[in-house]
Amino acid sequence: MKFNSSLEKSHEISKATIAFLHEHQLPTDPVHYTVAYRYISGDNVELQNLIQQRLEYDLPIDYYFIQELYHRFCQSPQKAETSFFEEIYDDTSGLGTEVELRKEELAHYLDALDKGLIGLDENHMETSREVISHLIDETLVVKESQRMYRDRLSQSGLFYQDFLSQIDAIKQKELMDPLTGLYNSNAMEIYVKEWLEEDPHRQICAISLDIQDLYSFSKRYGTSVGEVILNSIANKIRDYVKDSGFPVRMGGKEFIILLPDVSVESGLEIADLIQRGVGKLRFISSKTRKHLPRVQVTIGFSVYQQEENLYQFVQRANRERISEKRLQMSYTSH
Repeated sequence: MKFNSSLEKSHEISKATIAFLHEHQLPTDPVHYTVAYRYISGDNVELQNLIQQRLEYDLPIDYYFIQELYHRFCQSPQKAETSFFEEIYDDTSGLGTEVELRKEELAHYLDALDKGLIGLDENHMETSREVISHLIDETLVVKESQRMYRDRLSQSGLFYQDFLSQIDAIKQKELMDPLTGLYNSNAMEIYVKEWLEEDPHRQICAISLDIQDLYSFSKRYGTSVGEVILNSIANKIRDYVKDSGFPVRMGGKEFIILLPDVSVESGLEIADLIQRGVGKLRFISSKTRKHLPRVQVTIGFSVYQQEENLYQFVQRANRERISEKRLQMSYTSH
């Protein structure tokens, strides 16, 4: 770990890290320990803020949230991405060298042209013909060199376009939850800020979904089963929300679906569809081929209020739980 702490300070951080993991009933494996250590040491402000926000709003610090943080802040860049940036460096360095060579060639050509023009003499035709022949040869060399340079620039242009595409892909990757493919909390902050900058009075509804007993499922049947459940529910959310909403995995077993410019009635109807769709999901153990217990979820709903910040808004959606019966009555009565 790349920390500049003294041995004594490092020991204090390690003790605080273990205490933090025990407090939140998390294992002391390398992934959890690394994230917790970086939080305690304060070496990454964004990671620290994300954990602090969850603590302030009583959101759980759990296995899935820690996994997300580890993926975003603690893993080294992917080899493919590192290799790509090395190629960018090599290409730009090579292009810079080639520019210098072309400048030298052009300077040499202009010098030959100047000397050749001076050497032209109508009284010495043989000498003039030699000068012209030499200038023609020099011109052909420069033309071929410039042609090759244009081809190189064309290739670099294509490479640059590929570079921009890769950058966009990397940026997009930073906004996505790696497990479910939904947006993450970082993306939520960016998009909500943009929505409210466009229209401070914009109506935004929020549907919260919390998977009950996911941890006991994962503990009893394995983390892979927990991941299957998360992905299945994420797919249901994606199916019902489509283009009308912004589905976010907040980490752990919690999802938030933001619905900008959507009426309360439509928002409640989407919430009901999601709850019914998730309720129909059934899972079978790959080992025993037996049906697993039904997965239970709780649904919450809120509408953004201007005096609150984003996490207060989300927390209110978490707290304002709606039963399935009340949810159906709510949207049908609007």
